[in-house]
Amino acid sequence: MTTDEGLRKVKVKKRYRLGFNWFFWISLIVIIIPVIYFVWLLLQAAKVSHTPIVGDRIKNTITYQIDDSTVKQINDTIKTIDGVESVQVNLIVETLRITVNAADGRSAEEYQQMAENIYHAVNGITPIDMYFTRTEEYKQYDLEINVYDNLDADTPIMIALIKNSSMETFVINNLSEPINPELAYQLTHPEEAQQQEEEEQTDEDIEGDGTLEND
Repeated sequence: MTTDEGLRKVKVKKRYRLGFNWFFWISLIVIIIPVIYFVWLLLQAAKVSHTPIVGDRIKNTITYQIDDSTVKQINDTIKTIDGVESVQVNLIVETLRITVNAADGRSAEEYQQMAENIYHAVNGITPIDMYFTRTEEYKQYDLEINVYDNLDADTPIMIALIKNSSMETFVINNLSEPINPELAYQLTHPEEAQQQEEEEQTDEDIEGDGTLEND
């Protein structure tokens, strides 16, 4: 062994053992907890995904509630009204919907009067002010009455009477007649409406030219 070899110092690498990594495990726990909670929510939602939702929410918005026996009473009362051939009364969520097939051969005014008679019949069983009028705290029910004669006829008549809880009184409309006849004609007879518009425009142009010549 030479002197240089004896004097050479051999460097030995020391191995250090890592201690317990608190930061890693705390971070992992913080991440895992919300993930587990989210998975739990998904499992709970999957269990009730095929369960129908019953309209229990109206318990918090309706003061006077209409039950099945009251619906039947309204149905039986409407059957006795003159001109009513058949009737269906349904309570859907927060709307009392009444559909009446009336006797054929009457005028639209007569069907409108029938709808009003049905309205008053409902008022006699479930007062409108109590069941179908909104207050400051409660919404109450909506009322919808539809009266029609023969839907297969060339010109069927359908009358709709609506009383929302926020309305002071009902409104009644003849759904078989357009609210805007001119617009309805343009939609159903586009070619005739276009031709009529061009003729009117031509007449206006002629009148305008005549005015200029007279001046």
